[in-house]
Amino acid sequence: MEHETTLNDDPRFKTDKRDLDGQWEQQPALFFEYASKSAMADALVDDVKDEIERFKAQLDPQIRLRLSRAGKFTEAMVAAALNDDERIQAMTETLRKAQLRAALLRASVKALDQRKAALENLVKLHGQEYFAVPITEPSDRAAYNQTKANDQIRKAMTSKKRSTIEQQLTRKAKEKKHART
Repeated sequence: MEHETTLNDDPRFKTDKRDLDGQWEQQPALFFEYASKSAMADALVDDVKDEIERFKAQLDPQIRLRLSRAGKFTEAMVAAALNDDERIQAMTETLRKAQLRAALLRASVKALDQRKAALENLVKLHGQEYFAVPITEPSDRAAYNQTKANDQIRKAMTSKKRSTIEQQLTRKAKEKKHART
């Protein structure tokens, strides 16, 4: 069986938050490529199964004839003789390899579904500017969060001060107006 490229060695399965648009552009083609390979692998499994069944059907009468010459026989004896045939064993090994390849490709298709979800979440995070601030250490994140909180407090206090100053000016203007009358 030839080596099949799967999740482990295809760099296109990886996500890169710096190239979200490029990865979104390649996602449908990559998914189709692996879904097609998976479908072809499933078809190969079916073909090998059919081949084994055809060969067993050809071999069955020969085995029954041989066993009948030796005396009575059971269906279990026929089945055992079929499974002991070297050609059937070789075909069964081919079937196992084809099933493994098909399973790996189905897993690759599932991984591409997960990659799609990961890309969706990365885009959401990007939209929330999650990647906008270069933070390398958790302590830097804490300092950033504290600075952001301080800025919000400053804005609120400045807004409150403006509001208080505006109220005081309005009150003084009313008092002056009242004092004139």
